[in-house]
Amino acid sequence: MVAAGGRHLAADGAVTCSQVAADVAPCFNYITGRGPLVPACCGGLRSLKAAAGSTPERQLACRCLKALVGGLPGVNFGIAGGLPNRCGVVSPAPVSPTVDCNRCMR
Repeated sequence: MVAAGGRHLAADGAVTCSQVAADVAPCFNYITGRGPLVPACCGGLRSLKAAAGSTPERQLACRCLKALVGGLPGVNFGIAGGLPNRCGVVSPAPVSPTVDCNRCMR
């Protein structure tokens, strides 16, 4: 694993769960109702969207995100599901504990 511009990428440039966690960490207070939506959250979502360019990368990012927010206490999935729209990011899948990440194609 190498760091590229502060991002954790596998040697082949693929998205990793470490990158997903780093990109969405600024969103945690917002999706748990403990803070406002901060610019770093939307920036992280945009960064993640740009890094996950292929279908397998989007599916991996989806699985990582699903596990990450699923294990985060107090997540309001209504707020989390609307986060991409609030940030102006087109998401290939909703932020949900029941999302089928195999359907993340675009």
